[in-house]
Amino acid sequence: MAKAARRATTNHRPLMQGATGGAGRHTPAAAPGPVNPRRYIEWALLAVVLIVLAIRATYGESPHTDTIDPLQPLTNTGFSVLLSGVLLVAVMAGFVMRVVDRRHGFQLTGLEIGLGLFLFAAIVSCLVASDKRAAVTDALTLATPMLAAALLVRLLDRPARIRWVLAIVVAAGLVNVMQSAQQAMASNQMLIEQYEKDPQAFLEPLGIEPGTFKALLYEHRLYGKDVRGFFTTGNSAGSFLILSVAALAALWLGRPRGAPVARAWMHAVFVFCLMRLVGGMVLVHSKGATVAAVAGAILFVVGGRLGPWLRRHRAAVAAGGLLVVLGLAGALTVYGRRHGTLPGGRSMLIRWEYWTATARMVQDHPLAGVGGGNFRHYYPRYKADAALETVQDPHNFVLSLLSQYGPLGLLGFVLAIGIPAWRAAGRYDAPPVAGEQDGGGVALRSAAVALVAAGVVFATRPFFLMGQATQRAEVQSVTVLCTVLYLYIVPAAMLGAGTVLLLVPFSLLAVVAAGAVVFFELVESVLFDFDQVRPATVMVGAALLYAVPLFLLGVCWWRGRSPKSGVTGHDETVRPAFYMWGRWVLWCGLVTVLLAGLVDFALFEPGVYTAFWVILACAVASRAPQSGDTPSAFAWTPGPRMRKVLAGLLIVATIGVVYVAVVLPVQAGYLRQQVSRGREAPALLNRAACVDPLDPSGLRDAAKLCLWRYEQTGESSWLAPAVKTLEEALRRNPASFKDDVLLARTYRLLAQSDEHPDQYYELALRYVEQAVRKYPGSAELHMDLAEIAEALGRTSLALEHYERAVEIEQAFQEHFRRMYPGRSVVSRLGAERYEMAQRRVEQLRNQSSSGSTLPGS
Repeated sequence: MAKAARRATTNHRPLMQGATGGAGRHTPAAAPGPVNPRRYIEWALLAVVLIVLAIRATYGESPHTDTIDPLQPLTNTGFSVLLSGVLLVAVMAGFVMRVVDRRHGFQLTGLEIGLGLFLFAAIVSCLVASDKRAAVTDALTLATPMLAAALLVRLLDRPARIRWVLAIVVAAGLVNVMQSAQQAMASNQMLIEQYEKDPQAFLEPLGIEPGTFKALLYEHRLYGKDVRGFFTTGNSAGSFLILSVAALAALWLGRPRGAPVARAWMHAVFVFCLMRLVGGMVLVHSKGATVAAVAGAILFVVGGRLGPWLRRHRAAVAAGGLLVVLGLAGALTVYGRRHGTLPGGRSMLIRWEYWTATARMVQDHPLAGVGGGNFRHYYPRYKADAALETVQDPHNFVLSLLSQYGPLGLLGFVLAIGIPAWRAAGRYDAPPVAGEQDGGGVALRSAAVALVAAGVVFATRPFFLMGQATQRAEVQSVTVLCTVLYLYIVPAAMLGAGTVLLLVPFSLLAVVAAGAVVFFELVESVLFDFDQVRPATVMVGAALLYAVPLFLLGVCWWRGRSPKSGVTGHDETVRPAFYMWGRWVLWCGLVTVLLAGLVDFALFEPGVYTAFWVILACAVASRAPQSGDTPSAFAWTPGPRMRKVLAGLLIVATIGVVYVAVVLPVQAGYLRQQVSRGREAPALLNRAACVDPLDPSGLRDAAKLCLWRYEQTGESSWLAPAVKTLEEALRRNPASFKDDVLLARTYRLLAQSDEHPDQYYELALRYVEQAVRKYPGSAELHMDLAEIAEALGRTSLALEHYERAVEIEQAFQEHFRRMYPGRSVVSRLGAERYEMAQRRVEQLRNQSSSGSTLPGS
C-alpha cells in the first residue's frame, strides 16, 4: 500500500499544458493502442532540433569566418552550413509528414505570416547581394531556426516535450557557466602569460605586426579577459544565459501546485540551477545583458501584478509602448547628432559610429538592403574617417536586418515574434485539465533524452574541434587524457547531468545530479594551474558557483526530508493565473534578449539565435486551449491531390536549397582545407572555386598563394594566374575592396618586372581608385594611390591623396586620444608611412609653388 501511494504521489500534472497544434493536436489515449509510427518520427525530429541546439551551445560557430587549417575537415562556414542543413532537412521532413497526413489541416499560429515575409525578403536579398555566397549562408542561418520554431509549435503538443526542450536550454546554460568559470579563473590569465612570453607567436599567424594598431586591438581584447563561455563574446554568453534563466523559471513557475514538486528539496533544485546561471551572468560581466536582464525582471513583475489590466488594454499599451520607443529613438538621435556620441561612455561612442554609418547605408539601399552577410563589404564605404574599427554587424538587430534585408525583412522578423506575442497577450488561460501523467515512463524517457543529447554532443565535438585537440595534445598520455576530458567528456557530461537534474527531479537523484554538475566542473578545473590566479578571484568564483548553491541544495533537501517541514501533503488547489506565469516568463526572456540585441550582435550568433526561436516555440505551444478556441481565423484542409503537390514542392525546394546552400560550400570548404604550401595548392583552390561558383573566397586565397610563391621564388609567372583569379573574384563580389587592393598590388609587381611599366601602373591606378571609392576612409589606400600616381608623373593627384592620407590619420589620432586618454597614440597608418606622407606633402607643395618638377616624376 505504502509503495503504491508513493507511486501515486510521483505522478505530476503537466508542467505547462497544451499547444497550438490545430487540427493535428494529439491527445494521449486512456488505454494503450496500436503503435503509431508518426509519434516516433516526431520524437526523432524533436531530438534532431535539440541536438543541433546543444551542439551550437557548446561550439563557437562563425558562419562568415573562413580559416584554412589542414587539421580541420571543414572551414567554419562549412561547419555552420552543415548544422543549418541538418536542421533544415529535419524541419522540412516534419512539414512533409504533416502535409501528407490527411488528419491535419492548416491553421496559422501567427508565426507563419512573419516567416513568409522574411523568407521572401531573404530570397530578394540573395538576388541583389554582391557576395551571393555570404547572402545564401546568412539567409540559411537565420531562416532555419525560424522554420524550426514553426514546426516545434506543432510538435510540442505534450507537456513532457516542452519540459525536454526547456531542460536542454538550461543544461546548455550550465555548460557555458562551467566554461566561463574556467576562463575567468584560469585560462584567460594563462593566455596572457603565454602572449607576454612570445607575442610574435600569437600575432604572426594572424598577419599582425607588433607595435601596429591591429596589435593594439588584439591586446585590448586579450587583456580585457572576455569571459564568453563557448560563444564568441561575453555579450553572446550573457544573452544565452538570459534565455537559460527564462527556461528555468518556466520549469519552476509552470509546475503543478498539488504534486510533490512543491516540496522544499524541489525548490532547492531550481535555486541551485538559478544560482549557477546568475553566477555565470556575473562572470561574463556583459553590461548590455545585465541592463537588459534588469529590465526583463521589471517587465515580469509588472506583467504579473497588472496582467488582467494589461490584457484588457493591450492595444493602448502596445501603441503607447511603440510611441515611447520611437520617442526614445528620436531623442537619442538628436542627442547623438548634437554631441557626436551617445550617453554611456566609450562603448556607446563606438556604437554611434556604427549606427550613423549604417543609416547612410540604408539610405542608399532602402528597398532590399545590401544582402545578408554583406554588411562587412559595404560598411567601409560609410565608415567615418576617425572610426577605429571596421565591423561585420552594426551591433543593433533592427539596423542589421534593415540594412541587409530591407524593410520587408525587418517587418517579417518583427511579425514572426509580435503576432504570437499579441495573441498570447489577449488570453487568460484556465487551469489545465488532466493530461499525460509523469509516471515512470515519462521519467525514463526524460533520462533517455538526457543521455542521447550528451552522447551526441560527445560524439560530434571531436569533429568540430579536431584541430584544437591536435594542437593541445602532446606525446605524453596525461596531456592527451586531459585534452579529451576538457574538450569532449566534461561538456557532454555536464549537459547530461544538467538535463537529468531538471527532467528527473526525484529527491536523491536530483541531489546526485547536482553534485555531478559540480564534480565535472572540478575535474575540468584541475586541468589548469590555479596557483597563478589571484586568490580573491578563486574565492569569489568558488563561493558563487560551488559553495553557495551546494549549501542551499543540501539545506533545502534536508528540510524537505524532515517530517516537521509540513510540505509532504498533496494540495490539489490550483490558482488559474499560476499557469500563465511559466509562459509569461518565457516571453519576458525573449523581450530581454531583444533589448540586449539593440546594442550588440549577440542575437544573431547561431547558438543564441537558435535558442531564441526554440524558446519562442515553447512560449507559443505552452498555452492551454479552451473550449471552442481556434488558433487562427485561417483554416484550410487541402484535398489529396493538393497534398501531393505541396509535398512534392517542399521536397524539391528542400533538395535545391540543400544543394546550393549546403553541399556546394561544404565541398569547397573540404577542398580548401586540403591545401598545403606547395605548387598543387593553387590548383586545389581553383577547383574549390569551380565547385562553388558563388564563393569568391577560394579565388582570393588562390591569388594570395600565387603572390606568396612569387615573393618566395621571384618568378613572375606566378603573377598572371593571380590576376586572372582576382578578376573572377571581383566579378563574384564587386563590393569588396580587398580584391581591388590585391589586383593593384599584383599590377605594381608586374610593373617592377617589366621593361614598359606604365601600362601596368595605369591598371594598378585604376584598381586602387576603385578600392578608394569603396573604402574612402582608408589612409593606406590613399597612400597607395599617391605612390602609383607619382610613378606615373601625376604629381597633383599624388599630392591630393597624400594630403587625404594625412588628414585621415590625424583624425584617427585625435579620436584615439578621446577614446583612450593618457595612452600613447598608435598610428593606424604606421609611423614610417605617416612620416613619409607628411614629408611628401611638404615637398610636393613646395615643388608646386616653385613650378618645378620633382625628380623621377
